[in-house]
Amino acid sequence: MLPAVRRPLVVLLFLAIFAGELMWHAIVPLVPEFSQRFGLTKLQGGELLASTSVAILLVSVPAGMLSERFGVRRLTLVSLAVMAVADLGQGMAGSFVALLGARALFGLGFGILWTAGVAWLSEVSGDRHAQ
Repeated sequence: MLPAVRRPLVVLLFLAIFAGELMWHAIVPLVPEFSQRFGLTKLQGGELLASTSVAILLVSVPAGMLSERFGVRRLTLVSLAVMAVADLGQGMAGSFVALLGARALFGLGFGILWTAGVAWLSEVSGDRHAQ
């Protein structure tokens, strides 16, 4: 069993990943509204959906190297801040380009969270992580 001090941290890390997953997929039902508002083609709607996934893919390996240099805790906290800024940017986007940029920024933060945050989670869970 995890020590009492570690339990809240583990729960917070799981909640951060869960919230990130929700935000990653939350745009799917909004694409028709964005398509109508910004006059998007089907290709642009696809770009909007794919931008986060591409950013996650591109940032994953560099995030692992940055985790070793700066530490998983610091990088996880930075990733959460980046995701929050990106979420704000998505909500306030006034054009397709701004929305696409905010989605890509979210993908960068989320990719870092999946790399550094999961490493931190593994570190926090200790020797008995499989249990």
